[in-house]
Amino acid sequence: MTAVVGLLGGIAGAIAGVLVLAGAITFVDASSRMLNAGQLFLIATGVGFVVGGVIAPIGAWAFLRRVPLWRASTESAFAASLAFTLSLVLGTGIPVASGIALTLALLATLRLKFAFRRTNLALQLRAARDEELR
Repeated sequence: MTAVVGLLGGIAGAIAGVLVLAGAITFVDASSRMLNAGQLFLIATGVGFVVGGVIAPIGAWAFLRRVPLWRASTESAFAASLAFTLSLVLGTGIPVASGIALTLALLATLRLKFAFRRTNLALQLRAARDEELR
């Protein structure tokens, strides 16, 4: 099961990395010192896959037992990709951008944990059951 969570997190991270990079390229002037777009997308995919593949299982097993797997994978991966890309665009180095990305991924994970607390989950399940009975 951990391998599946890691794979899903990696795929979500790769997709998020490419989407965030595409948005950054759209809004930021690509200077001549940047790599070509193909190399950037390859790097974004690889880094997103590795980060998502590592963060997703740790976050899922440590904090997110009640959170749907797709939300745990995609939201934390998107938060990390967004933070990493924006940090690099703003001129920070890779170590600083990595730290900011991990911090934002952790904040996204904690937000999900509190959004799906046991009491909240019980209310959601009860509401869904009541809706089905109507």
